[in-house]
Amino acid sequence: MAQLIYIAAAVVGAGIVGACSKPVPIDGASEAGPAKVAAAHSRIDISYNTYDHYQGNFTSPTWIVDITGPDQKTWKHIGMNDWSHTRIPPDRTEFAGTYEIEGDLAVFTGKKVAEFPAESSGDEFRFAVNFGFPPGGYSGQRTAFNSFFPDKDGGLTLHRKLFRRMGGQWQPSQELLVTIPGGGPQDEKWKIQVVGRFRQWDREGKMTEEVLDSVIDYKPWRPTLAASWAQWNTMERLPRWMPTDLVPFMHEGRMVMAACGGGGRFVLYVTPEQVN
Repeated sequence: MAQLIYIAAAVVGAGIVGACSKPVPIDGASEAGPAKVAAAHSRIDISYNTYDHYQGNFTSPTWIVDITGPDQKTWKHIGMNDWSHTRIPPDRTEFAGTYEIEGDLAVFTGKKVAEFPAESSGDEFRFAVNFGFPPGGYSGQRTAFNSFFPDKDGGLTLHRKLFRRMGGQWQPSQELLVTIPGGGPQDEKWKIQVVGRFRQWDREGKMTEEVLDSVIDYKPWRPTLAASWAQWNTMERLPRWMPTDLVPFMHEGRMVMAACGGGGRFVLYVTPEQVN
């Protein structure tokens, strides 16, 4: 499997606050026909706007992300670095495109539109990540992405997907759908039963499926914060695509979100071949 690139919109694990509730239900979606469901999906507002900066000894990256609401359905991701205290020249890369809502997924289509100093552009790519809505905001935002969110069966589910263009049309290339229990950590112990599936499609459209069913032992990265928003990680050999780091969020005695790498922030979930 190609190595995945996570181009985060903020430093992972920094300044994470708040809790995430269930995604807003779509009224009548279970009984309605496809047209009504599609219309309801089209009005879901996942708007998101952030400016994040990290100042290090040798690197000082900045990320700017702008996702518009249901009227425009556009997105832009700008990453830049002035490489402070080094002789490395500054760089800047910009990605942009449009998106659609399909069920629990936000499907982003776009391409690299600018790069400095190379000044090159890339081919169009497509990826999809799930989303949820934090009550009262989450790191200054109302929308979180690419995390385990509550499902209708009492667990929390992570869902994401990659695509490739074949014959002028977008076809799925990889899909992950995994669920964990909703109980959350107990003291400094968090054993998670992970169940789900990982699917791959070859260029001829043939699909293969791998069933995921594992128990993973996560430990708090900073034990003194285990009861709040501490990052938990594991050194175990993991199932395909399962994150090594999770940040559980508890609300009124229950886990309402477990954020993956990127801490619930918007990331470009793409392969190197798609952006280079």
